[in-house]
Amino acid sequence: MSEDEEKKALGELLVDDEQADVIDIAHAVKGFVGFTKNGEVMLLPKARALPVKDQVFLAILGAHLAYKYGVRNSNVITTKELQDIVDGQENSIRARVTELIRKDKTVKSAGRGKYQIMLLPARQYILTKLGAKQDE
Repeated sequence: MSEDEEKKALGELLVDDEQADVIDIAHAVKGFVGFTKNGEVMLLPKARALPVKDQVFLAILGAHLAYKYGVRNSNVITTKELQDIVDGQENSIRARVTELIRKDKTVKSAGRGKYQIMLLPARQYILTKLGAKQDE
């Protein structure tokens, strides 16, 4: 095998930081959030026992993961989608999203009533807030 062939073969194993974060995050939230083949995000029973803010966080994260998997057209999720996923009131959802944006800095606004996850802070949030719940 030539040196170029070796580099090409090894290059296929190269994972950038974002890919590594997505892989770690996907493993960490297994059992909490999922998505359908149509890209619809769903909270699993384990997530339903969490506070509403964590449910909102997981729903926004689920949209990103579904997008990365290729079953969703965008990593952005709307307030309406969050209401449907979390079964919450619009004002309550907006308040929790505001906390995630301003206090936790895990979510950013992508326009009026549209949100997307911020991967690095999300990873840290999962480790500190949801890590202990993973084993329950």
